[in-house]
Amino acid sequence: MSLRLTEDAASFFSKIDSQPIKGVRFLDIDKFYACLMLGFRYAQLASDPSLMPAFLAAGAKYPDAYQPYDSYLLGLLVEAEIRRRNLDPKNRDLIEQETVKLLDPHSPLGLSEDGIRFMNRYAAKGFEILRDAMAPPRSVDDFLVAYADLWQAKSEPDSGQPA
Repeated sequence: MSLRLTEDAASFFSKIDSQPIKGVRFLDIDKFYACLMLGFRYAQLASDPSLMPAFLAAGAKYPDAYQPYDSYLLGLLVEAEIRRRNLDPKNRDLIEQETVKLLDPHSPLGLSEDGIRFMNRYAAKGFEILRDAMAPPRSVDDFLVAYADLWQAKSEPDSGQPA
C-alpha cells in the first residue's frame, strides 16, 4: 500500500499537468501534499474515497524534495488524529497508542498500513474541500493563489468548518 490520489483528482488537475513552471512539473506528490495539508488542517477524513493507483512505487521513500520533512508529515498525521478524535493531548499513554497504530519506523515512509490508509483518507478529504472551494485550476500559479486564499479562509483550525 502507498500514497494515492482520488480518481477525480486527475481530471481536476489535468490542465496544470502539462504546464511546467520554469522546467519543474507539478507532480502527483505535490497534488497529494496540497490535499493532505487541507485534510490535516480540517482534521477530517473522507469516508470511502475511490483511489487511483499509487504514484510512488511500492517500497519507495518520499521524493528527495520531501525527505527532509517526512518526520513533520508523520507528526502532523498524529496531531490531526488527536484533534479529529478529540483525544486528551496530555494523556501520554493514549498518544503513544495512537502513534504506534499510525507509524512504523521500519517502513520506507515511516507509516504503518493504518497510517497510509489514514494519510490517503486525509488527502482525499482535503481534495473534497479543494474541489468544493475552487474551479479546476488552469495553471500552477492560479492553483497556488486559490489554495492560499482557501487556506487563509480557514482561520479556526479546530472548528472543522471554514471561517
